[in-house]
Amino acid sequence: AEAIRQLFVIAGVHFVDDRVTNEEWRSSKHRTPFRQLPILDVDGILLGQTHAIIRFLARKFGYAGRSSLEEAVIDSLSERYSDFFDDISPWLVVV
Repeated sequence: AEAIRQLFVIAGVHFVDDRVTNEEWRSSKHRTPFRQLPILDVDGILLGQTHAIIRFLARKFGYAGRSSLEEAVIDSLSERYSDFFDDISPWLVVV
């Protein structure tokens, strides 16, 4: 969810960073799309999936590219980052 937070900060747009405890998550999970986090509430509509939220915000804030080709290049880089993170995640340890 950090990339989502960063988009709001870079765009200078106020947002509510509502982080939930494990206990809160267990009791509210059933109300979220796909029973996963992160979610973004846009006028009462809950958006799920990190990359979908990032693409939505990038378009909304003017960071999604100025042409279809730029949008595709940005999507390509985003997907590569995701692949890279998936590749290294088994070796990441949170201390």
